Amino acid sequence: MEGDTPEAVATNARAAAEMGFTAIKFDPIPVGYGDMTQDALVRGVTERVAAARNAVTSDVDIILELHRKLTPLQALPVIEAIAQFNPLFVEDAIQIDSIVSQAEVARRVSTPIANGERLHTIWEFRELLVHGGSQYVRPDVGLAGGLTHTRKIAAIAESFHCAVVTHNFLGPVLTAAAVHLDTAIPNFVTQEYTLSDEDSKWSGFSGILQRQGGYLLPPEVPGLGLQLVDPTVVAPLGPLGSRPLHHIPLRADGSVCVRRMKVLLVGGAGLVGTFVTPYLQAQHSLRVLDLRPPRHADVEFVEGSITNSEDVRRALDGMDTFINMVMKSPQGGSSNEQTLTQIVENYEVNTLGLHLLLWTAHGLGITRGVHTSTMSVHYRERTWYPSEEATPLDTPSVYGLTKGFGEGICQYFARWFDMNLIALRITGPRTREQFLTERRGQGSEQHLYWTDEEDLARAYLAALDAVQIGHGRFDAVFIAGDELEAEHNLSKARRLLNWEPRSQKYLSS
Repeated sequence: MEGDTPEAVATNARAAAEMGFTAIKFDPIPVGYGDMTQDALVRGVTERVAAARNAVTSDVDIILELHRKLTPLQALPVIEAIAQFNPLFVEDAIQIDSIVSQAEVARRVSTPIANGERLHTIWEFRELLVHGGSQYVRPDVGLAGGLTHTRKIAAIAESFHCAVVTHNFLGPVLTAAAVHLDTAIPNFVTQEYTLSDEDSKWSGFSGILQRQGGYLLPPEVPGLGLQLVDPTVVAPLGPLGSRPLHHIPLRADGSVCVRRMKVLLVGGAGLVGTFVTPYLQAQHSLRVLDLRPPRHADVEFVEGSITNSEDVRRALDGMDTFINMVMKSPQGGSSNEQTLTQIVENYEVNTLGLHLLLWTAHGLGITRGVHTSTMSVHYRERTWYPSEEATPLDTPSVYGLTKGFGEGICQYFARWFDMNLIALRITGPRTREQFLTERRGQGSEQHLYWTDEEDLARAYLAALDAVQIGHGRFDAVFIAGDELEAEHNLSKARRLLNWEPRSQKYLSS
């Protein structure tokens, strides 16, 4: 379960409970924890766990995934502080390197400890349990020798009165294998499960286990119960999680940890910048370049224009990366009516301004960034957009035309200046209130899929992560709140950004 703030944790916890889940798992460690005092760290974790417990009361178990982020000296007070909320277990509080250290933490706290997703053999698990390092083991059926070897691990755990909760997030095939194991052992407690199992990218399989509320029913057919019926379906997993596994997060001083990047929001005082700022601010340090101050008083502000190279240079100074959010008000995505003022302003901002931004950024050594494009680069009367590359840039509007030219400028800087850039072709950005109102009231003839503020912010965050890897590459990506993919093929967003719209869950609340 995601959630960077106590409020987001509570919202997502309630949504999971309403879907029928009997346990929820999330990471309660605040962004920027590596630079926090011990007290701030403990308080930040406690606030998030309290929010989850208050949201689901005692009807749902809470599991806390710490992702091996803490040292033993940090882990002990953190686990002691959250014991009052009765978590089912705390997983991977410290690095797995030392079995002795795992045992020391487990012996000194009353809350059950779990680990094992980084262990793969019966000998490793036995050593862990002999030293008293865990009350729950988390072998991955796909990594720990398959069903036979994992069954042996479960038997060893049983002899130590230790429970088994298999590690599982690689898709419905692994889920089916884990469920088969669950039915064959006496020390099974709960099954890890991700909603990505229900994604359309697995359409090449038949017999995928269907979740019924918070439960999975084991199949009654031979084998795992799944069959590959269409091997032509192209659905690579892409990055596993919110960042590629080889992208090492760092502290502000450069040491290994989750690092808050310094991000310039060009045009960040506008509509999109205003409603995504709280989401971006939770993970990164922000500065805004705009003609007017941002509505968020705690965000650094540089007054200026994207069309003024000195303003752009002042704003970029000291930044790690940027998101260009400048957009002139369009005259209509399907209209070719335009005034002289609209022509001049769109060319100045969407082409000249973007070129100046990228040229200045490159000169300062900032070679990675995100550009806000639009679905209006295409003719908007289509009922299906098959892919970013297959759909022509054939807009009738000068706004969409110049935004399309802007993507060409990004491609130029990627090719000749070795920059890493992603353009998000966003559709109908909306605040949460607008999203709920318009999606609930849209008619059968409505073909524009509004994108909720949280989904859009997640796309920006994912794009910021994606451009940190590699060099000299440009990609344009569809971002739309079209969760059924009735009109937009979002496979590239899933593959490249591990992104898909999720805000539809709020429609039923």
